Amino acid sequence: QDPQFTTSFAGMTYTNPSFSGSDTMGTVFIAHRNQWPKLEGTYQTTVFGYSQYLSRTNSYSGFHFMYDKAGAITTQRFTFNYAQNIKIKKLLLRPAFEVVYFNNEIDWSQLSFGDQIDPRQAQGFVYSTGDVPGGGSVTNLDFNTGMLASLYNVTLGISIHHLTKPNEGLLTGDSPLPRKTGIYLGYD
Repeated sequence: QDPQFTTSFAGMTYTNPSFSGSDTMGTVFIAHRNQWPKLEGTYQTTVFGYSQYLSRTNSYSGFHFMYDKAGAITTQRFTFNYAQNIKIKKLLLRPAFEVVYFNNEIDWSQLSFGDQIDPRQAQGFVYSTGDVPGGGSVTNLDFNTGMLASLYNVTLGISIHHLTKPNEGLLTGDSPLPRKTGIYLGYD
């Protein structure tokens, strides 16, 4: 599952690669989410990035890095994107494409198994597990795309993430990452 931010404007290119750049200056962004901080094994996610306007091609290019820690599972994503401005009279189109290199890892030492529990004396997890960790890390490529259309003060956008449904399984077998689609509407 992809992390979601309540402040989606803090990580615009994470939301849709077409949001790369907002003007002719470079754009830096950072967002952090700390979900349920008082519980053990919390969900913490940080994303930061940079995008730059390329005047020669009337386009934007950028990158962002995301670090996500969900209990025993850690995900790191390195994303590079490109968005092209296309002007047709008063209509501005901005198609975009992203390439993502990601790594998922599981820390088996943070997991508890049923054979570690003392069933007679109710002392909790006191035994070593007989379960043998299998797998533990997967690295793969992912691809995302997006499109924005702006006319007058109205902007409509769509993004599709995980186009190739890459395998993100940490154990044996195939565990494809399902596609995620987002639709955006804005008025200035």
